[in-house]
Amino acid sequence: MKLKRLLAAGLAGMMTIGALAGCGNSSDGGQKASSDNGSNAQAEGSESSDNGEVVDLKWVIIGNGMPDNYDSWISKVNDYIKDKVGVRLEMEIVSWADWDSRRNIIVSTNEPYDIIFGHGGNYISDINLGAYCDITDLIEANMPELNEMMPEECWTAVKVNDRIYGVPTYKDIAISNYAIWDKELVDEYNLDIEKLTDLESLTPVFEQLKADKNDYPFYSKNDGIYEQQVS
Repeated sequence: MKLKRLLAAGLAGMMTIGALAGCGNSSDGGQKASSDNGSNAQAEGSESSDNGEVVDLKWVIIGNGMPDNYDSWISKVNDYIKDKVGVRLEMEIVSWADWDSRRNIIVSTNEPYDIIFGHGGNYISDINLGAYCDITDLIEANMPELNEMMPEECWTAVKVNDRIYGVPTYKDIAISNYAIWDKELVDEYNLDIEKLTDLESLTPVFEQLKADKNDYPFYSKNDGIYEQQVS
C-alpha cells in the first residue's frame, strides 16, 4: 500500500501542478507521496484503475484559500481522475497570507498529508526533518515521460545528497527581468533605451538621473537585484 500511495500521487500529478513530497505517517501507515506536473506513468496506475482500487490522497497547496464551491468542484475532479489514474483527492488550499504558519504546523507536528507545496526556502530543512520522501528510484521506472520531459538541470536543482525528494514545477522555472522607463525622461534626455540593456550601459544614465532629479532610479538589495524602476 505504501508503494501504491507513492505511485498514485505521481499519477495524480498528470491532472495538476507539481509540488513536493511528504514523508510522515499517513492514515494507513504508509509513507507520504510525491507529485509531478506531467507524468504519464502507467504501471501501478493502470493496475489501480483496472482492479477498481482508488487511492485516497490529501494534497496541501498554496492559493487563495478554500473556494466556496469546494465540494462541488472536488467531486467533479474526483469523478474524472478516479477512473483515469485511480486516485481520489482531498485538497486543502491555504491562502498566501496564512501559508507559512499553516505549513510550519503541518510539518512540525507531522500532520498527515500526502502531497504538499514547497519551495527553496524550506526544501532542505524539511528534508533534514524527514518531512519528504525520497522518490529518486520511482521516477524513471514509473514516470518515464515526465523524466524525459523534465530537463536534467531541473532534476539536479532538487537533488540533495544526490537524491530527489520533490518534483520541480517546470512551468515556473524562469522569470524575465525588465525595466520600465518614464517616457518624459526618455524624451527629455533623448535616451536610446534599446541599447540600455545591462548594468554597465545603465550606470552612467542612472548617475545622471540621480544627480539631476535627486531621486533613485534603481533599487536593489544586498543579496541581489529585485526590481528596476526608471522614473
